[in-house]
Amino acid sequence: MRRTELLEKLFSKRVWKRVVKSLICLVVFCTSYALIRPVMTAEAKTWCSKEEHEHTTDCYEKTPDCSLTVHEHSEECFDDQGDLICSLEEHIHKSNCYSSQRICTKEEHQHSLECYSNPEADLESSEIWKKSLPDKEEEWTTRETIVEMALSQERVKESTQNYLVKDETEKVGITRYGQWEADPYEEDWAGAFVRFVLHFCGLDEPIKHADHDLTEWIRDLSEDEKLEVVSESEPGDILFLFTDDSEPKAGIVLKTDDERITAMMGDWNAEVRKETFSRSDDRLHSIFKPVPTERKDEAEDKEASSEVKSEIPSEEPEQPKESEQEKPESTEPSKEESSKSEEPEAEESLPWDYTVDFESSDGTAIEVQFNEGTFENPEDVVFQAMPKELSEEQLSQLQEHLEADQNYEFKTWDISSRIRNEQTELEEIEPLKPVKVTITLPKTEEQTGELVGLFHFRNDGELEDLSKQKAKLASQPEKPQAQPARQKAKAATAQAESETSVSEETENADEAKETEETKDPENEDENLWTTGLIESSNRKIVFVTDSFSDYTMIWDGQID
Repeated sequence: MRRTELLEKLFSKRVWKRVVKSLICLVVFCTSYALIRPVMTAEAKTWCSKEEHEHTTDCYEKTPDCSLTVHEHSEECFDDQGDLICSLEEHIHKSNCYSSQRICTKEEHQHSLECYSNPEADLESSEIWKKSLPDKEEEWTTRETIVEMALSQERVKESTQNYLVKDETEKVGITRYGQWEADPYEEDWAGAFVRFVLHFCGLDEPIKHADHDLTEWIRDLSEDEKLEVVSESEPGDILFLFTDDSEPKAGIVLKTDDERITAMMGDWNAEVRKETFSRSDDRLHSIFKPVPTERKDEAEDKEASSEVKSEIPSEEPEQPKESEQEKPESTEPSKEESSKSEEPEAEESLPWDYTVDFESSDGTAIEVQFNEGTFENPEDVVFQAMPKELSEEQLSQLQEHLEADQNYEFKTWDISSRIRNEQTELEEIEPLKPVKVTITLPKTEEQTGELVGLFHFRNDGELEDLSKQKAKLASQPEKPQAQPARQKAKAATAQAESETSVSEETENADEAKETEETKDPENEDENLWTTGLIESSNRKIVFVTDSFSDYTMIWDGQID
């Protein structure tokens, strides 16, 4: 008897445990469902104010549309002999005897992507915009203010809840910057972001006539000659670029160095994001300076000019020494003077109007200098340098100029000048006048061999050995023989300006300058550089060329 009681107690405990466990599981399930139900409802919530409904057979009623009476013969329709005595035609309604009429009053509607857009989500007012901006500090410059304003907008995103639908599947979300420009669902809002920042910096004048279409804005700035090359960028500038899909983008330059440009980009993957670009990035197009800045070289020129003026004496200049007055001038220039006149320096004889610095993808520094008239729109020209491997045909051409039993190392770059066409695509152009090019290899590369040549693969297929010819002016005025009396007068004038004696070299330069000023304007274009080498070392080479294509530097050893 005791054994039976024990078994009953044990059995009852097991049953109770199972019941308790089941209840616990039920409570957990119900609690979890209650917690996630609001989320599920929110995700599935629609804003179209329409009930999703698709008409079924229940929404239609079939009514007879047949003129015949339904009749099926029975025994009464026949006599005792089995003959049909019924005057009615036997007829049973079939499907073609009925017409279907919709009795459902609901509108047929299938929820689409548009139905899930919340028109009340992410709406912002000017109060919200102002709260997102930093308080201006008195010590900030205008450019620093632009940078700080741009930084305050980092990670501002296009709405994913309030949007329009494009092409049935693509969302175009509402943005802070579109709302500010009264175009809430502006599809490409990178330009709006830039204008938003400038506006709250108090710079409305630079964006007064800006087109909302970014491509048009860039084109207008280009026509007004307000765009500058990317190499001139500094914090606070507006950076324009075109993506690999030729889509325009804009941002605020935050910082720059010799190799990179960091900018706060608008509409970058549907948000405001900080991005860093290499200066040699082909996507970079141009910059716009909303705040004019004094260039460094202009400031140096002004400083130098003031120093020169301060050095001019107010008293009467001293007369040249008797030895200088009586010194006869040679009627024939010396060998040293002849050599200098034949190989003039670029900066002394023909200064360059434009200088553009950029890098190839392998870190090689390239500098291109050119004069007015070399390109129709020099501010819009984009220079590129891409390292490349020599083709078999190019190697074959080079072998004719090199020793067969010598080892050589080659480095080749495809250097080009380009400008964007009406479709904003980069189109290659050629200079109209010779340009000066400086190629400087990275310091990390050490050359164990000596530089033996620079070759230019021209577009017409010819191979030009630039290292075999010396760059010089194609046409130079002959220096006239100086007269002693004239020399005395010039010496006195020069003494008044700089308190230094006039050397024979300065006298000849003045004579050449006077001849240059009085020469025939029609022959002015003749005073151009010929192609060839200016200077070279193992890591740097300077030359003049009249066209762009492939350039190869050759060493008689290995480059580590």
